[in-house]
Amino acid sequence: MPHEYDELPKADPESLPAMHRHNKTDLFLQAVAMLRALAEEQGEGAVEMAFAAVVAEGREDDYGKATQSYQRGYDFDHPFWTMEDLITDPFKRDAFKARGVQRELMPDHVSYWTTDEDKPGACVSQPYGLDWDSLCTMVDLCREFGLQMMIDESYSWHAPGKSLPVEVRRKREPAPRIFRML
Repeated sequence: MPHEYDELPKADPESLPAMHRHNKTDLFLQAVAMLRALAEEQGEGAVEMAFAAVVAEGREDDYGKATQSYQRGYDFDHPFWTMEDLITDPFKRDAFKARGVQRELMPDHVSYWTTDEDKPGACVSQPYGLDWDSLCTMVDLCREFGLQMMIDESYSWHAPGKSLPVEVRRKREPAPRIFRML
């Protein structure tokens, strides 16, 4: 059955990196050719934006399904709940709030997720990178305040391929199997 994309140019399979040569479907080769043309005309950033437009929403949905949680808001200015709501010990919660460490723990592109019972479930930050000192600070803060942190790049939806999802949740809750624990 012919498709509208049958007439599009195709990339030469031999021009692909060795690890991608096995995928020689016409549609894949046409997509590679179109992305190369887009990169040549508008730069690699346009290709990354096209990739993000295709996968971002699905990754965000997949994260919610995998963690059985629902998104309740973005950023620090108008959250549905705040990060200190994840801390069960009232003394630690007060210390966390007084020290103002939320931005150290959740540096960029923050979203808040709730459980089926509409209770605080997790905060997810998606920074573009983490240096060693920042990562160590985040680990230390999680240990100090009874939280756990997981990182899984496969769920990056803010800027897929560029940002690194860092999830923080209560330590006593079992971590979903989809994440690698630090």
